[in-house]
Amino acid sequence: MNRFTLMLFAAVFSVSALTVAAQAIERRSSTEMRINIGRPSTNPALKAKVKNILAEYGCRLKKEIPQLKALTCVIPKNKFLSIKDRLLLDQSLVQYVEEDFQRHIALKEIRVLDDSEVAGFRAAYAPNDPYYPSQWGPTCISAEAAWDVEPGDRNVIVAVVDTGVDWDHPDLVASVDTSIDFDFVNNDNDAMDDNGHGTHVAGTIAAGINNLIGVAGLQQVTIMAVKGLDATGSGYDSVLAQCIIYAVDNGARVINCSWGGLFSGTVMKDAVNYAFAQGAIVVAAAGNSGVEWNFYPASYSKVVGVAALQDCTNRASWSNWGFSNVQIAAPGADIISTYWDNAYASASGTSMASPHVAGVMAAYFSYDPSFTNIDVLMHMAANADDLGTPGNDKYYGYGRVDMFPFAD
Repeated sequence: MNRFTLMLFAAVFSVSALTVAAQAIERRSSTEMRINIGRPSTNPALKAKVKNILAEYGCRLKKEIPQLKALTCVIPKNKFLSIKDRLLLDQSLVQYVEEDFQRHIALKEIRVLDDSEVAGFRAAYAPNDPYYPSQWGPTCISAEAAWDVEPGDRNVIVAVVDTGVDWDHPDLVASVDTSIDFDFVNNDNDAMDDNGHGTHVAGTIAAGINNLIGVAGLQQVTIMAVKGLDATGSGYDSVLAQCIIYAVDNGARVINCSWGGLFSGTVMKDAVNYAFAQGAIVVAAAGNSGVEWNFYPASYSKVVGVAALQDCTNRASWSNWGFSNVQIAAPGADIISTYWDNAYASASGTSMASPHVAGVMAAYFSYDPSFTNIDVLMHMAANADDLGTPGNDKYYGYGRVDMFPFAD
């Protein structure tokens, strides 16, 4: 039995391995680095000892994440191994010390569209959104059949943990609730996008349907914009972990993470486990290097990792694969969606596949609000359209996600 079955039952350019490695080298060449310290002792004397050690090594406290019992500090890079050994020497002090890894958007390519590329509306398509005839994703995953039964429920909140969302975009303004958004990069309550990636993701999930504007999103649900990635599409584990916790604590049932990295961090793993324990589902991009490498958070056991399809039946060659990395597949190539500054763009990447799955999860919760996250995951696996080798496989997981969740 694979790890996902067990779970059921209990950047504007390619983010390649070379790019990730180069970013890691650049990060480590700095004279300072960020670290996460996990689960320090609650004993007053031991807490004081930890505090003294941190001060001795010149640690500057950046944040505390009480839900995860974690601290984030900035220290001189050349003292990392020393402070790690010192803190872990006595197991009663802390449980882990790790680098505060950076994650990056899982975007292969993007192209902003101009008005001349608006497809003429064809009567065969259900919605009247001008770009809809060029959106192959919804038809591929049975969205039209689902819309006939359940177009969405605004009580279902989907958090887009990303570069922010252009919340006043004409195709998103009715879907984004600005009373619950937050920007953890700039520490304010305006999660406006300054990259475009998050806006593209949000449009796939919840752009207006049948409103004579732009594209059709998969569900008319509420988007919670939570900004954890900066204008370059990068963000630290400690910040993104805060985003996930904030999303869950403020009512998100689905959390989309169209980003990741090669390193496994405890603070990130703890954050997604926290979300799952609270009844939410974290959906994440599997990565765009075309290899069988773990990409986190997609590879964590409590996360739905998503591979990208080039068309309705074939995986994109650049989409990562592997049993621990992929549980489901979804459209991810040439996906047209909303973009910042009220524009639209065609983009490719597992970044684009992940929100298709998040939209499907939202549809399941909309159809039956009593569903638990376990119910939704079991339904997703059972109703997926099998691709590749029969059964669950390392390229497509359970298969292509199917939005029509009402079949027997």
